[in-house]
Amino acid sequence: MIRKTAIITYLLFATSLLAQGNKPVALMKGEVESSDGEKISGVQVSVSKGSENINNVKTNSEGKFQIILKPDANYTVAFSHPKYYFKEEKVTVPDLDKYREIPIKVSMRPLELNRPYKFNALIFEPKSAKIENAVMSDLENIAVAVKRNKVSLKITAYPDESPTGKKASAQTGLANSRKSALTSFFLTHGVTASSFSCDVNNNQPTTASFERMVTAEPADGSGKKKKGKGKTPTGAVKKMVPQYAEIVMQ
Repeated sequence: MIRKTAIITYLLFATSLLAQGNKPVALMKGEVESSDGEKISGVQVSVSKGSENINNVKTNSEGKFQIILKPDANYTVAFSHPKYYFKEEKVTVPDLDKYREIPIKVSMRPLELNRPYKFNALIFEPKSAKIENAVMSDLENIAVAVKRNKVSLKITAYPDESPTGKKASAQTGLANSRKSALTSFFLTHGVTASSFSCDVNNNQPTTASFERMVTAEPADGSGKKKKGKGKTPTGAVKKMVPQYAEIVMQ
């Protein structure tokens, strides 16, 4: 059975070569794996030249595929799968005087489905509702994943601390401002309102923590910040602060 399949594959390839008018062509031999080394089957591989779609195939059970390319052309090879981030590669085939094989190996990163996305920086600094530049590329990748992979987002915004007493109004306002900032970000990046929910949780967040210099409250009620161990002359202290927003792809 395996030998018969191999013969059929060879005949199909030979027929394709004849269809090219016996002109030299390139055979792109590709392999797709996840970032942890697992071979990925069922990846949609689309090849285009400019705005023209050339071919579409899917990877086999071993994560492999083959596509015939004409010489003297630049191609864009796109890789898509429901559980992985979309990826593109550029391939250039020079003018050929004989048949050539072009190997390509691609690594695709799995989507962080059904668990909080792990950012390497804070989305919001303490007391701030401004999205930090350090997470912009991650948020943009998430927005692309929502559109290409047809996943949805569950977004939760938190205040710096549970809104109680005199700080209740300020903390509630801060959490709502963070919610508005994230809602605006995804809408302006082409994510439809039906593709995500964004809510406020007034409980103290418990996700990843980051060390930051945080302004200390006056310790003696005098309105003046005290200097002491662990504090800077301006009254700031080093403190582990949580991630003030949580984003889950579903």
